[in-house]
Amino acid sequence: MTRASSTTTAATATAGRRPHGTAVPREWLRSQAAAGYVGYDPAAGTFALAPGVATVLGQGPLSGLAGGLAAQFQVWWSELGRYEEAFRTGRGISWVRCRPHMRTAWT
Repeated sequence: MTRASSTTTAATATAGRRPHGTAVPREWLRSQAAAGYVGYDPAAGTFALAPGVATVLGQGPLSGLAGGLAAQFQVWWSELGRYEEAFRTGRGISWVRCRPHMRTAWT
């Protein structure tokens, strides 16, 4: 696991501006660690992402993947009725019939 001290500092500073302080974020992180999504160092009391997860979520050349996936989910949800119709009728949705926000999310 990797841990960036700047991330820890930023999280502490942000938590200090919240009415619940660090209690709620820490409890959430503990549940994530228990599920194996993040690592926990009991000696230091810190949490860390695995290097691959950190790369996808915000560091390195693949950092745009999470944002792109979120944009695609938004499109799928907004077009759910059209997808259902396309599957029921068997006609599909041609590229020409795609709305602009669909094309943007796919590129």
